Amino acid sequence: MIILCDMVRLPAILLLLFLVAAGTLAAQSPADSLDPDEILVDATFVPCSDSTESLLILQDGRAVYALGDRGASFSIAGPLLTDLRGVIETAESVVNPKGMDSCSTLGVILDGPRFLLINRKNPTPETRELYIRLERLRKFALKKMTGAIDKYNDQIEQEADSTIVVFPSVAPGEIRRRIRISPIARQWGCNGSVVIAALVTYQGKVRQAVVRRVKVKGKCTALLSVTALRAVLLSTFAPAKKTNGKTIGAWMEVEVPFARMKRPK
Repeated sequence: MIILCDMVRLPAILLLLFLVAAGTLAAQSPADSLDPDEILVDATFVPCSDSTESLLILQDGRAVYALGDRGASFSIAGPLLTDLRGVIETAESVVNPKGMDSCSTLGVILDGPRFLLINRKNPTPETRELYIRLERLRKFALKKMTGAIDKYNDQIEQEADSTIVVFPSVAPGEIRRRIRISPIARQWGCNGSVVIAALVTYQGKVRQAVVRRVKVKGKCTALLSVTALRAVLLSTFAPAKKTNGKTIGAWMEVEVPFARMKRPK
């Protein structure tokens, strides 16, 4: 998880949150697990404002990214994914907050789990290579998200195919069981709901997911948008059917609700 925050005591708070997250991540992502649905990188960027960015990359390169109330899924592959994996494999935990201030701290949680606090203004030799990759991925994700929103919004709003008689659906509880709340969202007491548009293939898998509407306030917006995107992306749907009984790919919207979270004591 990457965190850039305006909180005065950010490094200490990050360190505490990392320790809280350690037990959860260790239970969900054992070191010998290569489940493609497991998270490789979990990142949340919080600058000195109320606008946040969040990024999740799964083991197989599928990813979701949100900036404020915009967000979409995309994938990384080939040399980009290979290079990232190579840097992550050699990265070790670095959690010394000395010399960091509220707007130059970069906190990272990698698979393992491993934790790093990085000074964005002056990364150390141990953290510089990872920092460079993460900044590159941040720009790549923003470009991918913008392209996806521009490409798919018109498709989503077009009149539905008249030959479709059964639209995509999802079983009660399917998306809920895919939700994985970040410790930062719990710390902030995030709540609300996010509406995701999903392109469901004829096989019932989600090919593309885009944030359509959010009922979330402030810094929580991107955190819960990414959580909702991932949950929808990993869920299995009943595909749409045409009048002849054949299944077909189609868009659908699904609202992912988040109850108010209790802040850790």
